[in-house]
Amino acid sequence: MSAAVYWALWDVAEHFRAGGPVMIPLALTSLALGFLIAHKALVVFRLSRGDAGRAQAEEWVLRGRVEGPGNPHGAARMMVQAFLARRTGQTEKDRGILLEVEKALSTRLDDNLASIGALAGIAPLLGLLGTVLGMMAAFDVLSAFGTGNAQAMAQSISEALVTTETGLLIAIPAVYMKAFLEKRVENIKNRLSRIVIHLSVHAASIQEHPA
Repeated sequence: MSAAVYWALWDVAEHFRAGGPVMIPLALTSLALGFLIAHKALVVFRLSRGDAGRAQAEEWVLRGRVEGPGNPHGAARMMVQAFLARRTGQTEKDRGILLEVEKALSTRLDDNLASIGALAGIAPLLGLLGTVLGMMAAFDVLSAFGTGNAQAMAQSISEALVTTETGLLIAIPAVYMKAFLEKRVENIKNRLSRIVIHLSVHAASIQEHPA
């Protein structure tokens, strides 16, 4: 282990120790946010990368099967596959099925976004809790020893400031990533909606089965 890595780990450990007990839930919140954001980003990337457009989706419906090159995990491909598996051949029913499939996929796209937002909101509150606890400890030291124990007071104030800083450092990038992921999810939903409208207008494409 190089000296730079050693001192970096030492600084992190000292920072964690200075924050007091509230640093434990803050660390757990940070780990949970990291996992949820990474997982959601991977899912969004897989659904959107090289996905099919309206013409390709209509061709698949006309053929009655999804085939050809492209992203096997694309949102449009998954929607058409789910629709073809339930298609009845009756235009009005199939339009309803197509809308149901789109709604189900849109609901899945929203998975974990609410959890990311909740954890991003919890992080600064935990930091504030650490601030309150640290200031209470500082006042306890002040009431017991007056100004004669500067080291204990400094440690309590440090605990108050470190937790606030840590909570904000966790929350700010999490809020940004939530907004970024929500925008990408909204783009996928809009593309699916355009495909559904296109297929619904072309009723023959929905009704027709391959010969």
